[in-house]
Amino acid sequence: MIEFALVAPILLLVLFGILSYGLYFAVIHSVQQVTAEAARASVAGITPAERQQIAANTVNAAIGSYPLLRRDRLTLNVVPAAGDPSLYDIRVTYDARHLGIWSMQGIVPLPSSTIQRTSTVRRGGL
Repeated sequence: MIEFALVAPILLLVLFGILSYGLYFAVIHSVQQVTAEAARASVAGITPAERQQIAANTVNAAIGSYPLLRRDRLTLNVVPAAGDPSLYDIRVTYDARHLGIWSMQGIVPLPSSTIQRTSTVRRGGL
């Protein structure tokens, strides 16, 4: 029992770390997938406003497929790519502070609660 009392806190700390990072990586993967879906769909847009609208519609339609994501925590931007006028970026920023893992912040070292992913797309016809 003494050995268990000595080892149990370390074991629990490792277990909570594994669970926290597993959930965090699952959210990162979901954000990347939503970004890629929006980028693929936005290719059909002719103007920047149309690309923004198509990307937003795609995100709104796809967000239900990702149970870890909430639409009110997600920001979508379609912006010209730096340095190349034939490219544009789909940027998705997600605020993951609603996840329960942030209560472990003082115990388990966690990365930033803001997740940002970008997909770069070539404008059609150029």
